[in-house]
Amino acid sequence: MTLATARYSFDGVALTTRQAVFSTREGLFVRDIEGAASAVRLGPRCEGGVAALERDATWIACSHRPHLDQGRPGHVELISFEPQRTRRWVLGTVGRDADGVAIAAQGDAVRVAWHDGTPGAWRVFWAQVDPRSGPREPSLVSAAERAAGAPSLQTDGDDVWITWAETWLDAGYPHGRVRTWNGRGVPSTVAEVDVQHPTPVLTHDDEGPVLIFRDHRRPWRRVSVFAQRLDARRRAVGEPERVGRANGDGAPRAVACGPHLWVASPRTWDGDTLVGINVLDDRLRKQVAEQQVYEWDAHFARTDVRCGEVVEATDDAPANAAIVALVAEQGESARPEVGLHAITLRCE
Repeated sequence: MTLATARYSFDGVALTTRQAVFSTREGLFVRDIEGAASAVRLGPRCEGGVAALERDATWIACSHRPHLDQGRPGHVELISFEPQRTRRWVLGTVGRDADGVAIAAQGDAVRVAWHDGTPGAWRVFWAQVDPRSGPREPSLVSAAERAAGAPSLQTDGDDVWITWAETWLDAGYPHGRVRTWNGRGVPSTVAEVDVQHPTPVLTHDDEGPVLIFRDHRRPWRRVSVFAQRLDARRRAVGEPERVGRANGDGAPRAVACGPHLWVASPRTWDGDTLVGINVLDDRLRKQVAEQQVYEWDAHFARTDVRCGEVVEATDDAPANAAIVALVAEQGESARPEVGLHAITLRCE
């Protein structure tokens, strides 16, 4: 199902229970994927990234890069969207290199994390927003002396865990570390990496927390996506498992659905970009061959996934599940019109 079209690219896409949220040059939009005739425009584009969740309303975190020539400074905005009411809060500032925003529920409040992107000081901040009293002052999360990347958030009971990567780019090489923290004590290192943009993602399955991240490790020649089991305190358990390739520009996404963990990551093949989807068991081993969202000469650069239908196990068939994948194309000069598509995939 094609949900939207754009010229050249989508800044970011996010999938909630019922809606697709996406940013293009024309602005920020939300559309019901179950039959709404058209998308609703919520404001200007989110060049620095977009994230969303669905509760009493659709909550959207949007990172607006600065346009100083137009008198518009960069900022992160939280939007609460309902058909009859829209509320907005500005949480903090961002620079021209802003690249990543995350959102999670925390009790009655909402937690937002973002990549600052100020040249010379790539940092990660987060803030809590109470719908009744508004946002609290943002807190710096990452180490000030290192270059931080896009954050991810995960809710676990009353805690919200944040993960991000810090690299030593100013020293001339991309070696770095993936860090995680719940706001208490000090952040812990859960993985060492040797790639410029690890784009780590925190998720969980029935066995507990899982870290998904990109890295460039031997003996593989291309950037791959890895799954690392964590314990309840978000410490690494065992060694990471290589899931597949992840050498596209978009970040990987993961969701627990049925008995498995599904990991989607943009990657290249013979000059094209596709989305590879891998299904993992509780040992983080692949269950079936990689499923691919692909068509000839396609450039599927961004993705998000959510759990769809779950089929319980019977005497005649094992437990099964389907996920809904949102995939966005990247355009080129010869083909500037690109699409945003929703696709359902089932693991048989």
